[in-house]
Amino acid sequence: MTTRTYDFILTVTQPDVIAVGDTILSNVTATSGEVVGVDAANANIKVKVANVNQEFVVGENARSVFNLVASNAISVAYSNSSSTTVNGNAFIINGATNTFSLPSEALSLSNVTLDNFDVFINNRIIPKQNINFPSATLGDTGFDINPISPVTSGTTFTKKGLRESLTNNPQRVATLLSDLILPTIDASIVADETTEFEYEINYDNWISANAFAVDVRVDTGNNETIPFTAAAFSEQKNGANFAITNIINSNYIRERNAFVQNPVVRLYSIYYPGEWYKPNEVGNPTNDGEGRRWPDGFPLRFAEVRGDLNADVTYNVEFGGVNYTPMPINSGGLEIDSSGKINEISIDISNFDGLITQIAENPDLVGNNTSNACFAVVNGEVVTGIDPRTIPTGATYAESEHATVLAAQRTKGLNFNQSVRDSYGVDNASFTISTTADVGGEWKREKMDSRDLLGAVVEIRSTFANFLDYWPEYARVDAAFANVIEVSTALPYRVGDNVKSRSNSFIATIDAIEENRFIFTNAALEITVGDPLLIENIDSDDEAYIEDVFKIDSLSGLDEKVATFSLTSWLQFFKLRVPKRKYYKNTCQWIYKGEECQYPGPAGGTIPGTSLSANSNPIAANNQIAGSVQGDECGKSFESCQIRNNTIHFGGFPGTGRTIPK
Repeated sequence: MTTRTYDFILTVTQPDVIAVGDTILSNVTATSGEVVGVDAANANIKVKVANVNQEFVVGENARSVFNLVASNAISVAYSNSSSTTVNGNAFIINGATNTFSLPSEALSLSNVTLDNFDVFINNRIIPKQNINFPSATLGDTGFDINPISPVTSGTTFTKKGLRESLTNNPQRVATLLSDLILPTIDASIVADETTEFEYEINYDNWISANAFAVDVRVDTGNNETIPFTAAAFSEQKNGANFAITNIINSNYIRERNAFVQNPVVRLYSIYYPGEWYKPNEVGNPTNDGEGRRWPDGFPLRFAEVRGDLNADVTYNVEFGGVNYTPMPINSGGLEIDSSGKINEISIDISNFDGLITQIAENPDLVGNNTSNACFAVVNGEVVTGIDPRTIPTGATYAESEHATVLAAQRTKGLNFNQSVRDSYGVDNASFTISTTADVGGEWKREKMDSRDLLGAVVEIRSTFANFLDYWPEYARVDAAFANVIEVSTALPYRVGDNVKSRSNSFIATIDAIEENRFIFTNAALEITVGDPLLIENIDSDDEAYIEDVFKIDSLSGLDEKVATFSLTSWLQFFKLRVPKRKYYKNTCQWIYKGEECQYPGPAGGTIPGTSLSANSNPIAANNQIAGSVQGDECGKSFESCQIRNNTIHFGGFPGTGRTIPK
């Protein structure tokens, strides 16, 4: 199913009353759409319409509509006008407080978790990943509101750049961040959008005195029963009216309808089959997971550039700060039959380098270091299988167990190592079989998926070359003399292009080109021989695309030249996965300590839904006491649950006679 990011940019009279996630309803045309972006400085909002046959008109009035959780649950409200005392402590929103108490009535409850309370700032819910519970200072009686994508001290921004950085956060807090942070910037220092300044996002300035309300609501409904009984409900609220003064088509629509188009670029992201993240807004697209990082090298990112491009230049494809490897790819067309069924499409990916063969046939692609793996926070979620040498110094965890595991590895000398981190390319990287060998660890194979990548998620984004961060074609520098640059060919370049080196942020403009190899710029670039001379796209827009999501149905062909994948729609693929659960007698199918298992051990704790205590010892897969926390592994049997006092959450079917086939 093809999806769009947005359809129109509306200029409105009151952008400050609109937030990302609101529904916009016009009074004249009755056009409705979802707000996906707010640029308050320019009085613009980005809207994706609900019906493509409808559109707004200039001059009509509209109103915003948003959902607010109305609650019969326990709640407490904090304000910036007066202090509120809870449990003997006074709290006020004053630009210096990021810690608040739960409602006093909730302090006596034993089952309060991060899952059953919500925090609202200015009537807007904030994501759970930005709440620390229990609080570092108040424990399980309160919570901390964490910084959102913190900007470290010394980071230089323009006002425009800071706003863009803020709006790259999860959608529903983007406007909230702009409302709370941007007004704290001294207007005399940053009077325009392009003045550079240093800024740091921390507790004190992101939850500032610009916020007028912090509301906490604890759900007291019984979420263990079937059907679920809620104590909170959603209430629809009408926002203020505003007028639409101008309408611009999205950049993608304008380019798509242009008489002369720039080259089409298709961006492919292939995620390894299996659910490797817990649900979150920036991780696993399948919204299901085991709490692990993607295997090393995933997701795969390829780019197919179509159009009349030069054959004797090099290609660089970067979109929204993400790099894609240019690759010869041929994709078949998407067809729908008379019944509405989406037929399969196929993509041919070059395999000259053996990349696909290596992935499909490598039994050790997925696994875990059972001796040295640690926990880390990735995209707001705690994941395991992490190389401790890539965990930055000062990492903190809500669970003491996670910190204990890391401390144990530190005593073995596995401290943060910048060179090891750089070899992975990211902080908090997951072990591979080779890095496991480097530290003398034990590798456990966990590749249980099909060897042909069956079930892998494939995202295909279609955009145009002028919306990329840089024009895809470039040449490397042969020589540089002040403001004169010599390249092997000047074919990709035009007078007036803004060019730069990847190694620094300085940009120069091309004034002249001579002999098809000498480029004269208006200022000297800090560039060395061999560097790529990149062309900056002034029209770059990381939201100018349409997207289709598929799953790999089969690897229909693989040789030393090409890999051919058959793709089917995500909506069609579900037929291949039903039933998701098999009826086995003595085998639990839940993820150990996952959402269904709920086991809180091995460090003790109460089994959810019971008064029983978890086993205080780590238990190995053979149901014997393990020597360390790292050895704690469920044997997936009913006996494994009995030892842990967790039979209430056993995921097998003891009443059946079916066992796993050998």
